[in-house]
Amino acid sequence: MSQNLEILINLQDIDLKLIDYDKQIAAVLGAIEREKQQQLDSQQEFNQLKDKQEDIKKQHRKLERNLDVKDAEIKKYKNQLISVKTNREYQSLLHEIQQAQETINQEEEEILNLMEAEDNLRKELKSHKDKLALEKKEIELQIKKQQLILGEHNKNKQNLQAKQDDLKKKLDADLLKQYQNLVEKKAGTAIVEVKDAVCQGCFIHITPQVYEEVKKRKKIYSCSNCQRIIYTKRHNIVVKTT
Repeated sequence: MSQNLEILINLQDIDLKLIDYDKQIAAVLGAIEREKQQQLDSQQEFNQLKDKQEDIKKQHRKLERNLDVKDAEIKKYKNQLISVKTNREYQSLLHEIQQAQETINQEEEEILNLMEAEDNLRKELKSHKDKLALEKKEIELQIKKQQLILGEHNKNKQNLQAKQDDLKKKLDADLLKQYQNLVEKKAGTAIVEVKDAVCQGCFIHITPQVYEEVKKRKKIYSCSNCQRIIYTKRHNIVVKTT
């Protein structure tokens, strides 16, 4: 029975290491996802700047078309001044010319502001593009590093899983089922050491008689309180799980 106990101790050690590898793998996958998201966010920011630049260009083109329209109106009104017959018509045309000129002045000011904004945005885009290129290289490098770590974790996990399968085959079906049920109910810790007659799973004292029997390691015992399988360490036994 001592052999079964040693197998269970080894099996739990492997199971706990597998849980730890799952956490490490999840952490690496999370790191890779964050790197990719950072790259997407930077690209999205760059795209937004490009969209803003295009909007400014559209506004600029629209104002230029408006200026052409107003210039044409002013020429038309000036030509009409020659043929007007009354002072009222003359003043009316002068008013139209004045309004058109004011619109031109206002839109020319807007065009100057747009040109300044476009120039600043062009510089910002160049800076952002250069930064994006450097960031992309750095992110790709970090992802490659994380993928190497991931590959190593998966390799180690596969090796442990192979050893886990071998150990399971050596156990009686009922004992394996008992162990697996405890693993599920006790957050992965089905077997715990007893120190000075105290269960290290629930920290409740076991009876002196049971403690003496546990130390003999001739039979599988469970804590009467937490139901975990209990054992005491023997210094002459080396547990190998690597």
